[in-house]
Amino acid sequence: MIRVLYITRARLSLRRAHARNILKTAAALNALPNVSVNLLSSLPETKDPRVFLDIHDVAHDLPVEQVHCASFLYGALMHMRETFDVLYFRDPKLAWPALFTRLFLRKKVVFEIHGNKEWRLLIPVWLFAHALSHGAVFITDRLRVWYNPRKKPWAVAYVNAPDIELFEKLRKPKGEFRSELSLPRDHFIAMYVGSALWNKVDILVSMMRYLDDTVHLVLVGIKSNEVHQIFEAGNNMRIRGRVTVIERVDPIDIPRYLMSADVLLVPPGSIAYEGSIASKLYEYIASGVPIVSHTHGANRELLRDGENALVVATTNPKDFASAVERIKNDTVLARSLASRALEDAKRYTWEGRAVIIERLLKAVLMHAD
Repeated sequence: MIRVLYITRARLSLRRAHARNILKTAAALNALPNVSVNLLSSLPETKDPRVFLDIHDVAHDLPVEQVHCASFLYGALMHMRETFDVLYFRDPKLAWPALFTRLFLRKKVVFEIHGNKEWRLLIPVWLFAHALSHGAVFITDRLRVWYNPRKKPWAVAYVNAPDIELFEKLRKPKGEFRSELSLPRDHFIAMYVGSALWNKVDILVSMMRYLDDTVHLVLVGIKSNEVHQIFEAGNNMRIRGRVTVIERVDPIDIPRYLMSADVLLVPPGSIAYEGSIASKLYEYIASGVPIVSHTHGANRELLRDGENALVVATTNPKDFASAVERIKNDTVLARSLASRALEDAKRYTWEGRAVIIERLLKAVLMHAD
């Protein structure tokens, strides 16, 4: 039995992809017959763990423990030292507790790597966390290439898994979704779901200048303080009537919005680094709706131009408009892209991700320091 202690400082009670990924990964590992996982959070919650396990559809048999603050984490590690063989973490700022665990508790340490240089000052922190670990899990192959982990076990385990069963359960004609969500029924809807913090949404707004009045852009999840900046960028105020902005929505409603669209959009990232991937792509490919995406980061590890999406290599709004126009005018192409993406979505599961990580954990335990 491989005993894993997964440490985090995330607020697990929030309905965010970050918290969901941690809980789903831990639960999927814990469900394997030869792995047991304890989840230890250094960020205290006001809610009972059963509440946020329910929020993210995770079984209550996942053990979750909390300490009152980050400084108490070291004491918790000492107290739990006989209960785990491997310390698992994904936040580079937890590198010091991980180093303590390796040097003083003599445990194996595995780092799940999600970035490298999105913020320049964090580059040394990412590198330090990678250097101290016995093994590394990368969320994209491009990240693996950047870190070049030649002397330690490693694995590539993509970061997310779409709930295909939920999409299939909800699936119905677009018009019904649009009525429920108060969206334009008779327009060709191009949609982006996410924040404007991480992606250059203004490019999508500027794109509308090159598309006719039958196309309507819907932006879902944009914060109110981001809206004014978006419409001012590039003198976009004059096309505001052809854009619907919907502020943050409950994640449980996201599939309904996605399936109401005619095309789903992924603009360039506003923070670029090797290996980044738009986590929304996992839900996009499960929606049955064609995708137009920028090549940003490692997006092309999921998307293949002309096969399961149309991929745009530039940041020119006119090029995005051209790709949207192709899908609008070619229903055969649109159906083909969406169908292939939906088939590809079945490759990404929490169970499959857990099996990859389990193999890495075994290799780490067998590998000499």
